[in-house]
Amino acid sequence: MVMIILLVLGVLSACGPKDKENTEGTVDSKKPEKLIVWEDTKKGVGLKPAVQSCEEKYGIKIEFKEIEMATKMRDQLCLDSPAGTGPDVVTLTHDQIGQIVTEGLITELKVDESVLDTFTESSVLTQKYDGKLYGLPKTTETPIFIPALTGSKTPTSKF
Repeated sequence: MVMIILLVLGVLSACGPKDKENTEGTVDSKKPEKLIVWEDTKKGVGLKPAVQSCEEKYGIKIEFKEIEMATKMRDQLCLDSPAGTGPDVVTLTHDQIGQIVTEGLITELKVDESVLDTFTESSVLTQKYDGKLYGLPKTTETPIFIPALTGSKTPTSKF
């Protein structure tokens, strides 16, 4: 999660116009006053340390909001994004990306190939629509078959 927030901050800072060089010879760029992050309900506890770390490191206030992902987040995104009050970072399931892209609610994400190389190819593909990248994987899952004990019998496998 820290990596995703850092990547978004990097993307946001790279998108802004460059100001003239300051007295130390470094280039200043405009950064947002705050970053709005939406996460699924009861998942934010894992993000709190990352949010605090990013606020301290980059000096940007992060407004964190938990919204139920499966149904309410998409509906809220449809209302808040056109009004200009939507999130800068949002956690969505990969199967919602296509619809949200066609509705104009999220924009393409451009990252260095070195960033993409830190993820599996299949997890990055889930974040693409029409050949363009719209997110980075936060987690991946691999459903597996585990035989359950029934009564006093011990399961055996003949696979």
